[in-house]
Amino acid sequence: MKRVVYWTNLPGEPAPARELLQPVTNREVVSSYNKPHGGLWTSPEDSTYPWEKWCRDEELGWLVDRYVLTITGEPNLLLIDSYSDLQKVASWAGRSRYWGPGGQYTDRDLDYELLAETYDGLWLTAEGHFDSRLRLDRSPVDLNTYSWDCETVLWFRWCFE
Repeated sequence: MKRVVYWTNLPGEPAPARELLQPVTNREVVSSYNKPHGGLWTSPEDSTYPWEKWCRDEELGWLVDRYVLTITGEPNLLLIDSYSDLQKVASWAGRSRYWGPGGQYTDRDLDYELLAETYDGLWLTAEGHFDSRLRLDRSPVDLNTYSWDCETVLWFRWCFE
């Protein structure tokens, strides 16, 4: 992977730039929405199931402006290519979130702030996403990538020309 694609979803939204990259922070709102705040959300240019495909299938209005970014150097990416990979990451960077009256509900998530201390980004492949998005053998509030929608490279740092 040498290039990634970034789409804006609002008219007038600025192009991606180093100074606009927000630090990744963990999300405390609990649901099947297991994604952090911040970072730069992209898909590999040659992906078989990129953001563009998901939007054309589900939410066409979310595709506004397209930017292709060229990656510099060899960024340190955490690769999730299967549910097994996701479980391995969760074994050292997983966290539980408790919610509801009295905290009686729980879900599983990754500690993205911890991941950002070591990695330049997280690459969830199309295979990894489809293997870990929802599974019949586990609870929908367990660790999953359902809300990621597609093959994604979430950048914690600016790694582009």
